[in-house]
Amino acid sequence: MSEQLRVMAIDARLVDREPGAALTAVAEHRPDLVALSGAPRYQRWRSKRAKLARELGLVVATADRVGGMFVATTLRVDIKETTFALSSSSAGASPAVITVTFDLSGHRWRLVVAATGGAAEFADSDLPTVIVGGVGGPTAISVERSVTVESCGPVPIAGSTATFAVLTR
Repeated sequence: MSEQLRVMAIDARLVDREPGAALTAVAEHRPDLVALSGAPRYQRWRSKRAKLARELGLVVATADRVGGMFVATTLRVDIKETTFALSSSSAGASPAVITVTFDLSGHRWRLVVAATGGAAEFADSDLPTVIVGGVGGPTAISVERSVTVESCGPVPIAGSTATFAVLTR
């Protein structure tokens, strides 16, 4: 039986600028995971990220302060492991990479969030992997290994764009 995974990538600054529009987009698409780029990185960053997640009806899944990125999830997602690393092949200024291994309805997945290039080196050969960010930009979503993209596309939010994908394995 296949399991659906709903992923959204969004700029955290957009949530600050247009909280109503961002909340509407998240409520409409009901993502299991949201990768946020442009997150607070300085003074009181933990509480600011927690506030962003709460505003979206989610919880923070990654605790470290890596490259202005973090992942927020619904309570359906069971986080097994998070790691923070630097990409050896990053083409940009920030080589930060977050990996999240998680279970969703008994199926194990891996999410890789990258500020710039080099995300593919963190894919897991045994797990279906979803990559957010990297060379395609902070809201690009791509997949590796036995993952089928059911739908994927931009989500226009008040002069900006988020990306939403429904994936199955």
